[in-house]
Amino acid sequence: MHIKKEISVIISILVFTAIYIIGSFRLGAPIYRGEPTESTFPWIIIIIMLTACSAQLFSLVKKIKSQQAPDKEKIGGFNIPLILGIAALSLFIIAFVFLGYWPAAIMLTFAVSYIFEANTKNTRSKWLHIIILTVLIPILGYLFYWGIFNIHFPKGLLFR
Repeated sequence: MHIKKEISVIISILVFTAIYIIGSFRLGAPIYRGEPTESTFPWIIIIIMLTACSAQLFSLVKKIKSQQAPDKEKIGGFNIPLILGIAALSLFIIAFVFLGYWPAAIMLTFAVSYIFEANTKNTRSKWLHIIILTVLIPILGYLFYWGIFNIHFPKGLLFR
């Protein structure tokens, strides 16, 4: 019964993503003259949603094949780390608009790192990984977009 529910949720998200893709085609190129346009972030969201749906489908196929007991990380048939990841991404988008790249990127990488390191037993190792990733990934992301594409991220509405 849970498998049918999970499949229906995945199909619903894929239908929503397909509608979102159709709407995003109307916005134009995601990068114009070295700067992101209004269609940049819809395409990022599309990629993330398709990746999340694919991951959930592969997890579902693996569950069907092994017919194992439910995971400790699942409540009511939903994958809690996946839901927390989507919530962190949603907060990142809001924070990016109001606070700019640096605070939003630091909050997102901290949240995602914490989600992936949540089951680590060694707390010193866990926090070391989280801190390294929280510092390193935003810097590498900024250097990637600035150095390769000459894209300058906005400072946010609160800092203008």
